[in-house]
Amino acid sequence: MSKMTKDANPQNMVTMEIFDILKEYSNIENAVSQTEIRSKLRKKHNREISRNALARNLYAIKDFLDMNDFGYKLENVEYKRVNKEEEVTVPVVWYLNKDIGDAELGVLVNWLEFSKDISHNERNELVEKLKKLTGSSLKRSLPGRKSKSNQIFLSFEILSEAINEKKKVVFNLVEHVTNKKEPQIVHENGVNREYTVSPYKIVVSNGRHYLVGAFDSGNKIYNFRLDYIRNIQILDGKDGRKHERVRHIRDVSGHERFDLEKHMAEQIYMFSGTCETVTFRVDRPAPGAVGNMISQIRDWFGERAIFTEEDDKTITVAVTVNTKAMLYWALQFGKYVEILTPVSLRNEVRKAINNMMDKYNA
Repeated sequence: MSKMTKDANPQNMVTMEIFDILKEYSNIENAVSQTEIRSKLRKKHNREISRNALARNLYAIKDFLDMNDFGYKLENVEYKRVNKEEEVTVPVVWYLNKDIGDAELGVLVNWLEFSKDISHNERNELVEKLKKLTGSSLKRSLPGRKSKSNQIFLSFEILSEAINEKKKVVFNLVEHVTNKKEPQIVHENGVNREYTVSPYKIVVSNGRHYLVGAFDSGNKIYNFRLDYIRNIQILDGKDGRKHERVRHIRDVSGHERFDLEKHMAEQIYMFSGTCETVTFRVDRPAPGAVGNMISQIRDWFGERAIFTEEDDKTITVAVTVNTKAMLYWALQFGKYVEILTPVSLRNEVRKAINNMMDKYNA
């Protein structure tokens, strides 16, 4: 273990600058050379440092992290060479090995970004703190695996890279069948069906992660559950696949930018399909009553819900929403909710209620 020296003290500014570069640009899969570190010091901090001084600082950081539990360990890859008949160990590259990986941190960032339990400012503050711990690629978009959670981390990591680099992805989807314990890959004409998608954003809804993306044709935005995605690849020209850039969002929705807030407000159950303005009537809650429907409406639709009419007994609400999702929402709160328009949705709710009555009256 090397000794701490004055110019290799973790309290010194240059040492902290080196550590920040290691945090941003290195991980177990992406090591950086001393030449790269010196270059980044020069560009980011206008700092010139000799190769020997950099080595002393790196070993000091390594010793400091070994002696203290900060969730990081500094590792290096070394080779041995003979120098004047003496064998010398020379470090080639360095990387920070974190207790928590970039993909796992990215998942946490996503959870926070869509959390409704804390204020907007608190959420942004926590997200920025977590982003400082991630690698630069996840920060901008902002590991085969067998378990379901590891599959999500793998999909998250690859999709983050594809979104950041504006490239399409191709993957299979799985579905559950009654005679199999594990979900099975969707087939088409006897072969695994492949989905080629332009990825725009990873979101969280009702406790699950979704990819928001579009196919090469049509004007619909689709939501794909990350835990249903398998065998995902980026279309970057490697592995015999052609390089494909993402389809611009304006070619799908007619808008220059993807309105994430609007999308999330409309896709309450993350079904793919058309959105319409829906009006419905809810019972006015008694003072102090438990299960206030006004709170439920705010929780589900946010500020986009417009209260249009009120009387002593009812409140009328208008909201733009996915109509398929609204059918299930109306059934979920059917004791308190009446769909008014569109008539087609009102008829679908009536049909579903009649089907339920037939089952329970049989």
